[in-house]
Amino acid sequence: MELLLTDDEANRLIKCIKMALKNYNKTLEYGDSGRIELVAIGGEQNGKFILTYKYEETNKVFQFMDANTKTR
Repeated sequence: MELLLTDDEANRLIKCIKMALKNYNKTLEYGDSGRIELVAIGGEQNGKFILTYKYEETNKVFQFMDANTKTR
């Protein structure tokens, strides 16, 4: 999959991910799965994203998507 972003969009996305990783700490164990909603700096008008994860011994899946693209 390829993300087509402008430099500004990419920089905003990187800032959002960095802030989330600094403020959110989750230790995953086998069998864990879930969803984390992220809102870009400045509010939803600047972007809302969803990180879904499934962590198993033989299958580790992390999906990062724009909330407008897909909702579950």
